[in-house]
Amino acid sequence: MTQASAPGRRLFLALWPDTAVRAELARLARRLTPEHVPAANLHLTLVFLGFTPPDREAGYRAALDGLRPVPFTLELDRLGCFRGPRVLWLGPSVTPPALTALVGELQRRLAACAHEPDPRPYAAHVTLARRFSGTAPSYPLPSPIRWPAARIVLAESRSQPGGVRYEPLADWPVGL
Repeated sequence: MTQASAPGRRLFLALWPDTAVRAELARLARRLTPEHVPAANLHLTLVFLGFTPPDREAGYRAALDGLRPVPFTLELDRLGCFRGPRVLWLGPSVTPPALTALVGELQRRLAACAHEPDPRPYAAHVTLARRFSGTAPSYPLPSPIRWPAARIVLAESRSQPGGVRYEPLADWPVGL
């Protein structure tokens, strides 16, 4: 059975912005490039789960029961480019220790479900544009985008005519 015909979904865990932060991110992305990501898709990936059969998804959800990360605020102040995939991104100059701890905790919990973590070091960023044809602006942002982390989301990446759409499936609060 091929991946395309097998039952399951393409999943990831992410910090999901509130309305105000999403609007700020979208304004910045539109100002920087016409190739921007749709506002509804803006997020910060914590763990990419990939193609996930229903039984594994149920295991992931169970592993995340009781998750209560400590509150933290991201200060998104640094633009950059991943040249290979041509991605324009916005990230923090300094990753909050609580974010690093959260990603570590997620990886530990998911390891019990046979999830294999990405071997690359975690790089906190919000993708602002894909297939970006320019270079990352070298000027600093006038002021950082402050993002109080409030919600971790299990989301599905759905391919549709006209592009990909990210659909939240479940969420866990930060700091409650």
